[in-house]
Amino acid sequence: MRYQSVSIAVRPCFLALILACPLLIGCAIYSDDPANVEDLDSGCSARIREGTLEAEDLIRIIRRMQKQNIRESTGEYDFECFTDRDYARFIQSGKPLQIARNLKHSQCFLAVVEKVKALPEGERKQLLQSAREVCHPTWTELGRITKDGSGQTWAGQKAELLLAGAIVDVAQGLLGVSSP
Repeated sequence: MRYQSVSIAVRPCFLALILACPLLIGCAIYSDDPANVEDLDSGCSARIREGTLEAEDLIRIIRRMQKQNIRESTGEYDFECFTDRDYARFIQSGKPLQIARNLKHSQCFLAVVEKVKALPEGERKQLLQSAREVCHPTWTELGRITKDGSGQTWAGQKAELLLAGAIVDVAQGLLGVSSP
């Protein structure tokens, strides 16, 4: 009899946890500072001082922003992958443009843009086009669902491409170059 009364008392807490779980999972996708400029700059400050940044670091920055803001897809369940619902929230919240615009405040990003500016025009166009296409292959393209995060859902790939495009657009704006 005593165990039954304990389980009755626990049920409301368990129910509240179950109801709150989707909210907690959804909130875990996005950070308060989506571009995380301070983190990017702290990891890059030594390379800025040493002058070892390269134009190709633009692609590394894009991958980092994708990893920070778009859930890796490691399984079929909603909490294991980037879903259509996640994509809709990503678009509605304006995250791609917000992340890209926040990068204008990053010393690392600005230094990389200067390196891109120094490239010959042909190489610059090629790098910017490659950067615009940075994404994981979809599970369909791979022919399997990957558990290690090396593949992505269709929605996740669309979000990655959208974010990459927004970052390249900001870089091109800083360069004074039009989109290809």
